[in-house]
Amino acid sequence: MLLRRIDILGWTAIFLFSVDGLDRDDVLRQLVNCDPPASIVRKVSANLDARRDNEGFTYSNSRLRRSVVYIGPTSSGAEFLSSFCHELAHLVCDLCIADDISLEGEKIAYIQGEIAMRLSGVVCELSCDHCRNEL
Repeated sequence: MLLRRIDILGWTAIFLFSVDGLDRDDVLRQLVNCDPPASIVRKVSANLDARRDNEGFTYSNSRLRRSVVYIGPTSSGAEFLSSFCHELAHLVCDLCIADDISLEGEKIAYIQGEIAMRLSGVVCELSCDHCRNEL
């Protein structure tokens, strides 16, 4: 599992990449730090226990200004990129809604681009099938 922390707009986002069933407790610990409802913890726990490929999850707490994003094992670099983009969209929407930033226009695009740029090293590594085979 790879863990990356991004601070943006006074918000902390914890990204957990290549999460598998063995990382269950670490993921749940990060999630609990966001103070989610028990139903969310149960859902994430069940998802991790199922050990399915190509799945991820994002939870944000606007009161704490904190999010947890995890992406499980993916079957290919393209699947990783799809999962990353999907979860990134959830995160960026959560940030923008909390700060009353329009979901249209340039500002949301710049926020998404900034986060992607900060994570570009791990995203490049996990989206490249050649690099993934070297891990």
